[in-house]
Order: sequence, then C-alpha cells, then structure tokens
Amino acid sequence: YFAAGATDEIRGQLSTLGALRVLGRSAVHRYGEANVKGLRTDLGAGSAVEGSVRLDGERVRVAVELVDTTTEQTLWSEQYDRRLEDVLSVQRDVALRIAEALKATLSPAERTSVEKLPTTNPEAYQIYLRSHVLSSGDRQQNLRAIELLQDALKLDPGFAAAQARMAYRTFFLAYYADPKYLDISIEQARRAVAMDPALARGHFALASGYAVKGWAARSRQEFLKALELEASDGGPISNIAVLES
Repeated sequence: YFAAGATDEIRGQLSTLGALRVLGRSAVHRYGEANVKGLRTDLGAGSAVEGSVRLDGERVRVAVELVDTTTEQTLWSEQYDRRLEDVLSVQRDVALRIAEALKATLSPAERTSVEKLPTTNPEAYQIYLRSHVLSSGDRQQNLRAIELLQDALKLDPGFAAAQARMAYRTFFLAYYADPKYLDISIEQARRAVAMDPALARGHFALASGYAVKGWAARSRQEFLKALELEASDGGPISNIAVLES
C-alpha cells in the first residue's frame, strides 16, 4: 500500500506541472522495467520514473531514478533514507528533482503547489495511503476505504486530499448502489474545494456529482477547473466529452 500510494501521489504532483505530460497508471501498467523502450515506441514517452520502497520499522528507504526511454540510460537517481514521519518531504523532493532533471520550468504557483505538504500528520498520511489500494468498484472495499479516510480526517480535519478522495468514493456508492449518497458526495466535495481550491481531485469529485444530478453546466465548469489544475489527467476531458454527447 505504501509504494502504490507514494507512486500515485508523486504522479499526481508531476501532473500539476504544465511543462510536463504524465501518462496515467492504466496506460503504463502493462510495461515493466524490462520494456522501457516500449513506453516510447507505443506511447511516445521520453522518460520513465522507476523506483522502490523499503519499510524497516520506523524508517523508509525510497530509491528513485529517471530513465531515458530511448537509450535506457539513467538521467538522475537518488536514494532517500528517512523516518516515516518525514516521508511526505521525500515525495515533494522527488517531484521537484524530476522536474529539474527534465529541465521543466515551474511557475511560482506550481512550485508552491508541489512544495505544499498535503498534511503535517504522518499517521493521517499513512492511513490515507492505505485507502489507495482498495477498489472503488467493490462495495465492501470502497466502504473500508471511506472509513480509513474518515480516520485520517479525524487526525487532520484540514486534510483536503483525503476529503476529496472520500467524496469521490462516496460518489461511487451513489453511482453503483444507493442514490442517497449522491448529495452526501457533493457536500463532501464542496468541503474539499473549500479546504483547497487548487486541488484538482476536489473539483473532479464535485463535477462527477453534478453530472449525475443532471447539472451539466456546473459539471462542465468543475471538470474544466480540474483539467486546468492537472493538465495531464485525461479524466476531465473524457467526462466533458460525455456531457457534450
């Protein structure tokens, strides 16, 4: 759960940078370290980020490298050996160093966004990461993930990323099972946006709820905001296409 969650969070941070285009998890899932060149020939990716995570008691070791997909040469690599409570800063540092290695120019707002820690509570963050690996398509797993996110928010009521993920998972309960959850999801998403207006996930969750409500104009506006904040995420534009069809 820790490696998967950290990977997802680093990908999310890189996706907010306008100078980079980041492929989603599903697009690269079938490629491994042995087929880095396939990322270029099949998907047009110029670089790949590889890494590993090792937990040892209260310490975590994160090894990361940036690889050129044409030559398979390492462009940059780093190893971080930190206490668990400091792992949040590792993800921030990794995102900034990758952007630097790719010579990506960051606007002041983008740098501020990447440098901002989602929470200062390491226990809340670990609980948040545990929720990542639970399927939103499985009702019981989704309910368990919502419980974990609620626990994270009890430890840090201002944890906007946890609030946004909880809103989206609650939306899935409404979409697949019980419509009564739809209004709850929308209220949770509004709260996430109020906590952090620059959080794309909050706007995406809100747009999803609005779409099911039939509020197309509001939904489109929120999807466009999510796309503006996280340009590499194809989710908003594909949902806008559905609204326009």
